[in-house]
Amino acid sequence: MARGCGGPHSPATLAEPEARALRSEMSGENRGIHPVPLFRLSQQFDRQGHRIISRAIEATIFVVFRAILPPSITAGYGLDLSHRGLNVVIHPLTTLGNHVRIEHGVTIAHTSRRSDPDHRRTQIGDGVRIGAGAIIVGPVQIGERAVISPGAVVMRDVPADEVWAGNPARRLRSVIELDRASTKEASTREASTREDAV
Repeated sequence: MARGCGGPHSPATLAEPEARALRSEMSGENRGIHPVPLFRLSQQFDRQGHRIISRAIEATIFVVFRAILPPSITAGYGLDLSHRGLNVVIHPLTTLGNHVRIEHGVTIAHTSRRSDPDHRRTQIGDGVRIGAGAIIVGPVQIGERAVISPGAVVMRDVPADEVWAGNPARRLRSVIELDRASTKEASTREASTREDAV
């Protein structure tokens, strides 16, 4: 998992690909009023010891987007909260890798302190995609490039490059199988379109 932007990183100190991805958070789909730039700003103030300002920004994110994004989250570059992060809730003990995409209504929760006295963090790997309304109850590890389907309830570790769905979530297929199925379906549609045109 790559370095998170929750640490002392800024576009000036990151390698060019990382800096470019971090700058893209402020433009592209995240431009305008969007929780990701506000979340980064709250992290910056939190690191500088301005806790009141940081909490005020966190509260603003909640009021405007109904999203809970504590500054203690460790998040890599290229974070993508689709639909402006509406109703996304992420526990403070969460580490997000690079280029993680989270759909609306996702909850990344954590067990109580009694059941997890070591305060382990939920680890979301690079390139993970989490579908709308999915629930992840940590501490768990979601491997790189894994896909969590909409509405899934994940309560255990998910290996890299796998698609999980259901309640409780189970392995559906590998990401490679999913890509092959998508490619085959697209080819079939294209062939059908050509036949209709003839």
